[in-house]
Amino acid sequence: MNTEIASISFVYRFLFGKPFRVGRHALLAFALAIIALGRQVHCYQLYPGISLPLWIFFVVSIFAVYLAVAYLNLYYLLPHYLFKGKYSKYIFLLSGVVFIFVFLQTTQELALYLGLSPTYYLSHLKPGSIGDFFSFFLTNMICLFGLSATALLRQWNNEREEVAQLEKQKVQTEIRTFKEQLNPAFISAVLRLTSDLVQNDSSKVSVILFQLSQLLRYQLYDCRREKVLLQAEVNFISDYLKLERICSCRFDYSVQVEESMQPMWIPPLLFMPFVRYAVEHIHIGENPFIHLSFEHSGDGLQFTCRLENAYFSTDTSALQPVRQRIELLYPEVYCLNYDTDSITLKLENND
Repeated sequence: MNTEIASISFVYRFLFGKPFRVGRHALLAFALAIIALGRQVHCYQLYPGISLPLWIFFVVSIFAVYLAVAYLNLYYLLPHYLFKGKYSKYIFLLSGVVFIFVFLQTTQELALYLGLSPTYYLSHLKPGSIGDFFSFFLTNMICLFGLSATALLRQWNNEREEVAQLEKQKVQTEIRTFKEQLNPAFISAVLRLTSDLVQNDSSKVSVILFQLSQLLRYQLYDCRREKVLLQAEVNFISDYLKLERICSCRFDYSVQVEESMQPMWIPPLLFMPFVRYAVEHIHIGENPFIHLSFEHSGDGLQFTCRLENAYFSTDTSALQPVRQRIELLYPEVYCLNYDTDSITLKLENND
């Protein structure tokens, strides 16, 4: 099974990989040389009296014409017509090129025989020769269509990779946008609260502004790194929840982290979207409580956001960009589940 997979992988890389570009052209040239050689060997067998230098000249000339037709198809007809959806024009022009090529090759062979022995050629000329002409024409058309199909498949694969790259860049742009902004409504609420408290409780204002400065520092500086310590992320979440609770007084919360989890490195703001979702999209009952926990799960970690006396909104569209980001950071090594009262994210170590 592994051998078959490796074989398929090699064929795929050979057909589409840039490092094999020279090899693909060499293989094409070799195949065309074999076809040209086989064609002229057949002619030599029909009339063995031809001189070897003249025969070699015909082999090289037919090989050169084969190359010209093949590369005319690859670098002009395909990009200008087939890839642009002009299928009728492509087939018409390709048929014309092949017809001219077959006509020239047949004329060359005719000149060869008439020049050496007209009576020999005329004695072997049969009504079926016209059928041979069109049979040779169709054979060349089929070969060129096969070459075009390979090129078309490679073009499709390149376009598919470009689309995947654009989607990846789009997700990365959304990630950078998310990193660069903290909810403006939240910051406005904090500043309004400090302005109200500045006259009555200046010590509390100092605490609030210090917490806000910690949030902004983490967002502006730590989030520029590819990875941060899990504890730094937890501290950011705790500071955010503390300020959110001071401003709204809508809920209580707890954050639990296993001690062995603290040395772990994670992408910045990996869990923050779930916390914001919990704060902004919950239906609150009596004494609502948000439980956050970070635990070991195999060789990875498990994050759980569980609600008590509250439940999530049924609209989970806000979590779609978050799922895309996790898919980008942890491809095929994560498990995300959300229910009416909990969100669970399991991550495996992908280092």
